[in-house]
Amino acid sequence: MRSLVFLASGNGGNLKFIDQCLRRGRLAGHRLARVIADRECGSVDYARRVGLPASVITYRREAPTALTALLDQDDPDLIVTNIHKILDRDTVLRYAGRLINLHYSLLPAFAGHIGDKPIHLALEAGCKIVGTTVHYVTEQVDAGPIITQSALAVHDGEPFDELMRRVFRSGCCNLLRSLRILDGSLECRADDRQLLAPSSEETETIDEAFWQMLATA
Repeated sequence: MRSLVFLASGNGGNLKFIDQCLRRGRLAGHRLARVIADRECGSVDYARRVGLPASVITYRREAPTALTALLDQDDPDLIVTNIHKILDRDTVLRYAGRLINLHYSLLPAFAGHIGDKPIHLALEAGCKIVGTTVHYVTEQVDAGPIITQSALAVHDGEPFDELMRRVFRSGCCNLLRSLRILDGSLECRADDRQLLAPSSEETETIDEAFWQMLATA
């Protein structure tokens, strides 16, 4: 059983998605060991409501002890770094190969920004395609080896909120696909005709009812 820890600062959309996938058997062989947040936030509220272990800590790059103590205690297989801070060098090296991040761009484009800022920058640059990247966390920000990417066409006249709804859903599926690739349950073939990931077959299995449930979770 592979254990996951989520580092969080925000509302927890990706956390909710992965947790609900686990509860519905969409991600076998995994468990959520803990949610660690650097502030009271939606991620912690959700974790408490559904009975997941949750810890709120003070984290500073100069003083990472509270974070590393919990991570050493849980000893997770993977750590999803949805925290709104750049991790310190010692922590990154300590858990090298276990830290992964979901970024809202097709890296290396628009690296170094968090949240929806990369999408704003992409639109300002006139990009016709935006996307998400799941990658390993390394010392250089947003420069670790890429695990999976997903891409979306920008529609003329589309409201930003609608585009972000599609980016969020694409990112969730991209993170799910990464976890499946990393545990060996999903093969990533070099000759796959699907140039963009996740594949259309995979995203279609997550229906609108699931997304609507997630919005109220």
